[in-house]
Amino acid sequence: DVFDPNLVSILVTESYSDHVVPHTMKSISNDKKHYEISFIPNIACQHIVLISYNGKLLSTNHVNVCNINKIHVSSINNGIVGKPLIFSVDTHGVGDGHLEVTISDGQRILPAELKSNETKIFNISFIPEISGLHSIIVSFNGIHIEGSPFMINIDDPSISDDKSLDEDDDNDFEFLIGGQLEGTKVDEIAWVICETSLTDKYEDFSLYVTDPDKIIIKHTRIQDFDGRWRIEFEPTKTGIYQIQTGSDKPQITLASMDVLSLECERYIYGERIVYSNAHNFISIISDNDL
Repeated sequence: DVFDPNLVSILVTESYSDHVVPHTMKSISNDKKHYEISFIPNIACQHIVLISYNGKLLSTNHVNVCNINKIHVSSINNGIVGKPLIFSVDTHGVGDGHLEVTISDGQRILPAELKSNETKIFNISFIPEISGLHSIIVSFNGIHIEGSPFMINIDDPSISDDKSLDEDDDNDFEFLIGGQLEGTKVDEIAWVICETSLTDKYEDFSLYVTDPDKIIIKHTRIQDFDGRWRIEFEPTKTGIYQIQTGSDKPQITLASMDVLSLECERYIYGERIVYSNAHNFISIISDNDL
């Protein structure tokens, strides 16, 4: 039989909704026997490609589509030899696939432990064994995400103790502010870390986050090896958000933040120069009147 390309039927759909996705088919050989089917996915999900000829189904193909730009990595900080480190990888909206994390101290690959998996949020811990630069490679379906590999510096315990003494002279905070708590915009993830001292002081520790209308909103709370609590939430409107604890004790406001609109302009100033074996900073200021 003579092959007739006009009898070929291609159907591309999104598996979760059956939405039909436009496609193209073109010949890639002179004999007109090899064809290429292409389509542009609009969302990260599995797509189904049905190929038929003269009304008869020939093959069903499942194509996993992902968007690695949706992956967010947080809490990657410098550390101390022998002290566990925990960081988070948020894969919401990425699509189907495999998350891969490789941690190296320059001499060997370190074992990593998945601490918890909360609805596509992976909390990964490892214990550095030697001082110096460590690399953390995060990839999805074999593709490195933006910023990977992430570089951190690990200090010897003696060096870290000297730094802690200097910091204790200047600061006595029970609450550490992280993320972009100052200058955070709507739909940007904000997080804080609550030190052990606070949770020890309030054994019946309960925590909630309120939006500008004083309505309690959803948040994520994870405890690390040192007993500290990481609280993370995503503001959906502009205004003052508060992180509070109460329960049987009087209400205590642990942190407040003024969330900006998406249209608000943020100014970034200073130099972004990366130095090895040192902390690196970038400063952000915002104008709430814009």
